[in-house]
Amino acid sequence: WILIFVTAVLVGGSLAVLHKINPGNTSYTLHLSMLFVFGYLFQGVRTRPPTYASSQILIVVWWLFCLILVIAFCANYAAYRSSIALENLPNSLVTLLHQNYYKYSYIRGSNMGHLMSTPLDSVIYSLYQVINTRFKDMIPNSREEGIDEVIKGEFALLDESPFNDYNAKKYCLESSPSLWFGAYVFFMPKQLPYGAIIDEEIKTMGSDGTLDKIYKSEENIMISTLPTYCGATFKDQALEAMRIPLINWSDYSVEFSAAFGIFIVSLLGLLIVLIILLVEYRLDIYKKDTNE
Repeated sequence: WILIFVTAVLVGGSLAVLHKINPGNTSYTLHLSMLFVFGYLFQGVRTRPPTYASSQILIVVWWLFCLILVIAFCANYAAYRSSIALENLPNSLVTLLHQNYYKYSYIRGSNMGHLMSTPLDSVIYSLYQVINTRFKDMIPNSREEGIDEVIKGEFALLDESPFNDYNAKKYCLESSPSLWFGAYVFFMPKQLPYGAIIDEEIKTMGSDGTLDKIYKSEENIMISTLPTYCGATFKDQALEAMRIPLINWSDYSVEFSAAFGIFIVSLLGLLIVLIILLVEYRLDIYKKDTNE
């Protein structure tokens, strides 16, 4: 914004100087010089446009600068909207169910799919119905296939929480709270009497701390295999956000280097105006007619 302000002052000041050299019939102060092109376009101001080449080129430079500024603003606003969408969509089961940006699914034949098919929780069961009506062709056959879809973007994988946390950290992905907090599930293909025995064993393992030890052991093993670096700088987060086209925004934004390049281009335009001004001066274009 500092570069934009400096460029505006330079362009406006140059235009004011040009019209001070040759005022014509219209008074062009610095304020009028700055607002001339805007007023002419948006407010229908009927005033005499500059007639000299240097002034005309200066107007062209100003318009190109404004056009680049509008493009830069729109691109950065799109990046901002995408970043906000990443932070806020979805952050719960309800928002996942009622949004249209992400496709989602469980792994085919997984414990998660079996539990979601049981109508114990209305929201979870609604997710299961949506998956099997709208996204049934996208149900991954393996965890690796599901993670690949997540990395590509516009897809959320519903998986068991230990795997979910591990893969989220491994691939620098977002993870949400588990569907069932602290659940450790054994999947039985048939309802056999052994289910009750296993259920009692799990309760015993939970009460005596065995499950906590299993969780801690598995967590230590998984964490030890994670990469030592995950993008955490603002630039890394911005680039990561742009790789996930939630709402089909452009994946291009304008950084400081690009803004500085725009500033340099504007200065080159002003240099061309100065050269034309010197040529006009050498040709005595600004010399007043002594016969008037």
